[in-house]
Amino acid sequence: MGTEKVWDYCERRSLPRLFFVSLMDKEHADFERVFNQIKEQLTPKVIPVEIPVGEGRSSTDHQSLSKKRHLYKKGTKAVNTRGRRSRRIQGRFEKYSQELIESIAATDDTLLERYLGARRSDETRRSRR
Repeated sequence: MGTEKVWDYCERRSLPRLFFVSLMDKEHADFERVFNQIKEQLTPKVIPVEIPVGEGRSSTDHQSLSKKRHLYKKGTKAVNTRGRRSRRIQGRFEKYSQELIESIAATDDTLLERYLGARRSDETRRSRR
């Protein structure tokens, strides 16, 4: 209820919004469920910039779509940043990265043309293999 009120307030004033899904280390945490609720109930224009590597008690890592992986150590504020992507979330990472690129490209005709041109080139290369 509070989230919807704040959303409406920001909508009326054309303010940007950011969601933070917290408590991902709790037993019944479910990032995908929360993400889909935001998409269905508030806006389909939402894109995650970080996704959890694990869920529930195994959630200690977050993978940003900038390809950096962040490891959080429970009980500390220290963050260990790694360059490699977790193999466990490869499919989710690619899905959200693609959505992010498409969303950015859709905001500008020049970017959209570049994006579509790059996709055609990728498809041509794959068909030649």
